[in-house]
Amino acid sequence: MYREIVLSAFAKANAETPAATKTQWANYLVDVLWEDYKIQVSRRTLLNYYNHYKENDDGELTPKSRIIESLCKFMRYPNYAAFLIHHSSLNRKHSSAVHTATYVVYGDCHRDVVTIMIRRESISRPSKEILQSA
Repeated sequence: MYREIVLSAFAKANAETPAATKTQWANYLVDVLWEDYKIQVSRRTLLNYYNHYKENDDGELTPKSRIIESLCKFMRYPNYAAFLIHHSSLNRKHSSAVHTATYVVYGDCHRDVVTIMIRRESISRPSKEILQSA
């Protein structure tokens, strides 16, 4: 899942700037992460994540949780959990099985282990109700 976050953040940086290179996109992300979220990360670190995920489908690299949370916010998700829920529901359109996702958020002197249980349920609404809500 970290792969999707990093690559999506770089794609958004590409869309929001006239920049044409991954180095320029990384510079943009460094600026945004600092100005908007007070997260200090180097351009080289972001480029290492990008290059790893762009070139490798296997082998999970684990960015710091604060960077992941901030990249999710940059992409307009309130947090990583919301990103997981949204992408889990997109990937499992017809499955009603329970899916769990666990991640760790590190604080200064503690860590929070968060487990989310996701189950997609189909609902059917009368067409009149759908038209009124539109």
